[in-house]
Amino acid sequence: MDAGLAAVLGAIAASMGSVAAAFAQHETARISARADHRRERRQPRHDTYRVFIQKVLLVKERVAYDGYEDTTFSEEEALIKAVHESWIDVSLLGPQPVISAASGLRDDALGVVELMAITRHLQERVSYMDEEDDTLEEELEKYSASVDHLYEAAQTLIKSADQFSTAASASLDDDGTMRRFTSKRLKRKRVTEGSVT
Repeated sequence: MDAGLAAVLGAIAASMGSVAAAFAQHETARISARADHRRERRQPRHDTYRVFIQKVLLVKERVAYDGYEDTTFSEEEALIKAVHESWIDVSLLGPQPVISAASGLRDDALGVVELMAITRHLQERVSYMDEEDDTLEEELEKYSASVDHLYEAAQTLIKSADQFSTAASASLDDDGTMRRFTSKRLKRKRVTEGSVT
């Protein structure tokens, strides 16, 4: 009887070991497949993020700090189109933290382009004014203030570009090998907090 019980217990232990080994092998294969998938997505993301940053930097570089030269309408349209098209590519590749940072960067870049248009309109108004016009001095001050505001917006754009670069870099460094565990208690807490508000 003791030998029979030992055989049964041995068989149970062996089957439990087999199940544990199969589970471990399955987990390893899953982690490996996820890491491979992320590696395959890395290069297209890298290229897309790079193009987006380059398009935004074109907007920033257009605001020369040693003397601003007004843009043309077609130049502004080209900048808007370039930023929108590259943002769409980023938004399709994700992930969410990068999309959020890209959206902020896109908005800041478009804000700079909008200020370029406002500054251009102010300059056009000044250029059509007569030198003896009483409001010429006031219009020149408006133009100067608009250029100053444009420089400030370009500085904000640089900060947004840095934030996007940080988010993009973190996304590119994530190879999928690290598992993220979310506590059920935290999920429940978030759900109850959401239902209270």
